[in-house]
Amino acid sequence: MTAHGIAPPASAPPAHRDANVLRRFGAHTASVTGDLVYFLALTWTATRVAGPSQMGLVMAAGALPRALFMLGGGVVVARWGASAFFAGCGSVCLLAVVVGACAPALRRADIRTAEACSR
Repeated sequence: MTAHGIAPPASAPPAHRDANVLRRFGAHTASVTGDLVYFLALTWTATRVAGPSQMGLVMAAGALPRALFMLGGGVVVARWGASAFFAGCGSVCLLAVVVGACAPALRRADIRTAEACSR
């Protein structure tokens, strides 16, 4: 017992040995690493494809979703909870990746269809 009448917690493990802390640290490290790789790849691709003059616009467009999620995320988390917000963010990111991956194939299919119809 202390002077305030509150007993200290019974043998809590130190933070560097707590499994929850280590899992959170690992997840955060993976997330930050993914962000760095994404922006590095985006910069490299924008420089190769559009040139250095257009790279700033591409980087701003790539950072816009992150800024919107940061600004609006606090309101959504306060209203519906963190798990719903992260599930929604994950779904939106998955949808964006799938659409981005399928867009070139769909465009090629449209070009082939247009060529076939013009014959």
